[in-house]
This record gives sequence, structure tokens and C-alpha cells, in this order.
Amino acid sequence: MFANLETQDIQPFFSRRLGLNVPVFAGGRLSGKLGDDWRIGVMDMQTGLRDYRPSTNFAAAVLQRQVFSRSNILAFLVNKSATGTYNDSLDSLYSEYNKNAVAGLEYNVASLLLS
Repeated sequence: MFANLETQDIQPFFSRRLGLNVPVFAGGRLSGKLGDDWRIGVMDMQTGLRDYRPSTNFAAAVLQRQVFSRSNILAFLVNKSATGTYNDSLDSLYSEYNKNAVAGLEYNVASLLLS
């Protein structure tokens, strides 16, 4: 479900990049179906401090509802928050307030005529 959060030029979240340059302390992902028409995905991961990069928490949530026979509506929220500070005192102010959030709503319509 998280892989669908992208277009050709925009990709607000790519979970496979987490932990490539910093250690991962803990994390979890849960996804599945809620009945016949609903799907949900939730992920949270905490990284550690390395090379002037603060420890960071990454969270993502996706909720998808099937409508009609082949279409769906998808809502997502992605949040990245610095949870630690750099060793440099000038950069510590930046990392203390470094929070990024992206939310979106997407409607995918598929015509029965094109099947």
C-alpha cells in the first residue's frame, strides 16, 4: 500500500530508504484488510543519530476504500520528525523544530468499458 503513494515526479514516502545511512532502533508495520471494501496500512520507525544527522521518527498511515467494482479512494498521512539534536549547537535549533508532514487524498477511477 505504501508503494502506491507516488506519481511519476512526486514520491512523498519510500520506506526502503529508511535505515540506509543511519541505524534503526525500532519499527513496525501493520497492513491488511478491514472487511471487503477497506484496506489499512500503518508504519512507524525510529532511527538513531549518526554523522550530524539527528535521530528521526518516521510515521505513515494509509486508508483505502474500494468504490464501485474497480475504483478506490485512498487517504494518506506521512510524518517525519527529528527527535534528537545534532552535536553542533547551531544545528540543534534546526533539528529541534524540523518536522515535515504530507497528507493527501486520491481517487482512482477505472472504467468497466476498458476491461
